[in-house]
Amino acid sequence: MKKRLLGVVAIPLVLMLSSCFSLQSFSLLNGALAPGGLTKAQFVVRPASTVKNSFSKLYQFVLVGVDTPSDVSVGKATWGVNKKFGGPQNMPVSSVLPTSIGTDCDTTGFTFSGISSTLTWKGFVTLNPMPDHQAVTQKSVIQVVVKAKGTATHQDTVTVVGLTGAWLDDGDGIVNAPDTFACTGNASTSLFII
Repeated sequence: MKKRLLGVVAIPLVLMLSSCFSLQSFSLLNGALAPGGLTKAQFVVRPASTVKNSFSKLYQFVLVGVDTPSDVSVGKATWGVNKKFGGPQNMPVSSVLPTSIGTDCDTTGFTFSGISSTLTWKGFVTLNPMPDHQAVTQKSVIQVVVKAKGTATHQDTVTVVGLTGAWLDDGDGIVNAPDTFACTGNASTSLFII
């Protein structure tokens, strides 16, 4: 019975991954900020597959985590600043996204549930499901504001982590633990307070 159940659970994840946007790069547009300064964390994503299926329209999400929230805050996010895949459009904040993911994004080499307590996360989701049109040669650029607080400590180095993925709603229209999540990429970088 247990083996059969695991097989059933794996099918939606395979279908989701064939219609997600995969992370191509993650960076800060400026890696050094004075207190009060701001920059943007930039995600570049592209469709992961040329396969069309019934899950071709999924909500997309990004998470930005920082290890020193006393120095750095995360602001608003914009999907498709390069005017691709329905952009540009604001991505609403989802305060429950980091906890709702649970262990869905625990993979070989990356355990989201293991690092989620060591970082302060801010999550964002697209307003609508995003069709990928299987356009693997195109990309969408997502930007998230990152600001050094006025009280940021001079010469601190802050770790900034980015995570991308998609979620399949369970039918209630809100992000919560019963939904299915698939993470499609993660990366980290450093921000130096000058």
